[in-house]
Amino acid sequence: MTDKKTILKKISESLNAGEREDAVEAVQKALDQGLVVAEILETIREGMDEVGEKYRRGEYFLPELVLGGKAAETALAILVPRMGSKGGASFVGTVVLGTVEGDIHDLGKTIVYAMLSGAGFKVYDIGIDVPAAKFAEKAIEVKADIVAASALLSTTVPRLKDIEDALVKAGIRKKVKTMVGGAAVTEQYAKSIGADGYGKDAYDAVVLAKKFMGSKKK
Repeated sequence: MTDKKTILKKISESLNAGEREDAVEAVQKALDQGLVVAEILETIREGMDEVGEKYRRGEYFLPELVLGGKAAETALAILVPRMGSKGGASFVGTVVLGTVEGDIHDLGKTIVYAMLSGAGFKVYDIGIDVPAAKFAEKAIEVKADIVAASALLSTTVPRLKDIEDALVKAGIRKKVKTMVGGAAVTEQYAKSIGADGYGKDAYDAVVLAKKFMGSKKK
């Protein structure tokens, strides 16, 4: 029997290497040998924190960030059915994620989805070209903690304010945190529309989401 420390180390290494098959194999081995879901999940979170930190320091670049996120996302798929069960674990928080109406760019959102998932969040990706009302509807449906939206075109940036208004109209704005990002968005604009935060990339999005959840627990 492989010892616990070796198994968990293998999970972390596979995430850092962006190896999806290795990550899945390591997680399955951990489960087969009786490790609890909470412990495995924490290892995945720590592994993704390491990937994100290497990206921040310039040791990793966008491809490594994407591959690490995808590896974590694939590994988490094995754990999801077991979360909430005896010896299981819960998600850090629930996020509704989408690209605003009129904008069909998907890559940035996909990376954010993978990184947030790898960090232990339950993420509902509602797609591209999404009307503001749909963000609010989905947030109500899944009891979201965070609503995250991206705009890549200068012509679609005003749609981010529409989402803020839709959340107010739905009566849930005070119940959720909002964060925005995308090539055409600035921190100044985010503040001007009343968004709770701005992330310039996927790493920032994870840091911000964790900060939001920490403040909600106080």
